[in-house]
Parts: sequence; C-alpha cells; structure tokens
Amino acid sequence: MTFPSNDLEQLLLDASQDRLDMGSFLQALVESTAWVPVSSGDNDEGPQIRTVRIEDKPYVRVFTSEEQARAVLPEKNYINPVLGTVLRNLPDEWGIVINPNAELGFTVNAQTIRSIIGG
Repeated sequence: MTFPSNDLEQLLLDASQDRLDMGSFLQALVESTAWVPVSSGDNDEGPQIRTVRIEDKPYVRVFTSEEQARAVLPEKNYINPVLGTVLRNLPDEWGIVINPNAELGFTVNAQTIRSIIGG
C-alpha cells in the first residue's frame, strides 16, 4: 500500500509533520470524500453507519482512502461520500476516528466536529 495515495492523505502527512495546521487538514477532510463503513443494509432502513466505542463514546470510522479502509476492514461495505454531508447528519455526541489502526490515525471528538461543520 502506497501512502499517501491521494491529496487528502498528503495533507494528513503534512499535518502530522507540522507543515499544515490540524484545523486546515480537518477542514479539507470535511470537504473531501472519505470511506465510511456501513452495515450490509439487510433491513428496511438500508445501510447504516456503524460506530465503535472509544472511552464509552460513539465514534464513526473514517478512512482517507479505499486502501486504508480495506487494510483494516477488508470484508466491510462502505459508502464514499463527501464527509461533511455525513457529519452534518450524525448525532451531536458522535466523534470520528480517522484511519483507525493506521500509523497516521487519530480521533476527533464530537465538539471539534461541531465547530468545524458550524453546528
């Protein structure tokens, strides 16, 4: 797997090396497409975003590329939306975890997400 594999991952790398502030990266993330695991959609409601619990709080896994997603969750179903669209529709208490289990992965709490999307 090549990293970075896209412009968003290049921005993540730049932010991790202090060549870009984290706020600028997060704004770019909100405006970019991302890979988000969903349920198989076998019910009447269709696919649902899945969460993980971190310190007893719900977080949505968000991946910066399909390669990052498949490296961690190869058998899952994904949606590939502009992330801001998803974030604006999440419950206020949900955070995100970016590239979980990857070298450049981290969490963003719900309060930070709300401030970025203006909610």
